[in-house]
Amino acid sequence: MHPFSRNLRRLFFRLVSGGFTQTILSGVGYISPRFIDLHHRSVLFEFETTDKNKFRGYFNKSKLECSKALVILLHGWEGSSQSSYILKTLYSLHENGFDVIRLDFLDHGDTQSWNEQIFHGNLLQEHFKAIEWISQTFAKFQEVHLIGFSLGGNYSIRIALSNLSKKIPNLHHTIAISPALSPEKATFMMDQYKILGRYFLNKWMNSIDKKVKAHPGLFEFDERKKYKTVMDLTDYIVRRTGKFDNAKSYFDAYTVYPKDFHKISSPITLITAKDDPIIPVEDFENLSTEEMSGLLNVIILPRGGHNGFFTDSLSRPVYLKYIQKILSS
Repeated sequence: MHPFSRNLRRLFFRLVSGGFTQTILSGVGYISPRFIDLHHRSVLFEFETTDKNKFRGYFNKSKLECSKALVILLHGWEGSSQSSYILKTLYSLHENGFDVIRLDFLDHGDTQSWNEQIFHGNLLQEHFKAIEWISQTFAKFQEVHLIGFSLGGNYSIRIALSNLSKKIPNLHHTIAISPALSPEKATFMMDQYKILGRYFLNKWMNSIDKKVKAHPGLFEFDERKKYKTVMDLTDYIVRRTGKFDNAKSYFDAYTVYPKDFHKISSPITLITAKDDPIIPVEDFENLSTEEMSGLLNVIILPRGGHNGFFTDSLSRPVYLKYIQKILSS
């Protein structure tokens, strides 16, 4: 690379090093044609769990004749199996010899018509059964690793913590990138940044519109358009579903507390950034890894924002280096 180009590159990444900018780039970041081509070479599959929930996923076989392991990727809230950060991770894992599955959460990736149940953060058992089915179907004799981002990180952690009875016997390592340990705090912070709050509010409203249209008469969210923050809309939706008294009881039900890690039975790595504008770093600093039998590893990077972590490339966020090191160890 020419010295001028190298200096220009350094200047660019210095200018976009702030946590908020990194967060924006994670959602609208550059997607290489190589990533898109790999997606087009994926095997699309659909399945139904024992509790009759229909899921969709994409499978990519390792470029090696003998795969190292199967890695299951879980996207964030209102993301999908085709989100930019998921495709970047897919490509990196595929190139390094792993089979990869990208799972769409319920009601994500335009699957709102597939199930009558509306998606929310407390559908742990439904998604646990999906991961169980995948591990039995695609990796009966392989190690399985779980990698989740943001809300997908929250789900990944809770799935690992719920695996005490080893229903997923080959689940080996769980990695959570920018995980929302406290979804109430994350939602509050999201609304403080008007651009982020409006972005997620519009995406969620669009998803609810699709759900209502796909299941006429089943959901009555007639007043949803009047709510202008994610927190207020959350409170309205959860009250209407009748499953929770209010937003606080809803968030409490899927918050990951420090004490929850005491029942850890397989390695879990958490990767976050000090400048994440949505996830408070104090949630991670309060975790005492010494009390977790050496199975919990917390990595706090100085910069990276939420799901960003771009230091010298928009195609290779720095968490990919950590993922490769962890899965190869």
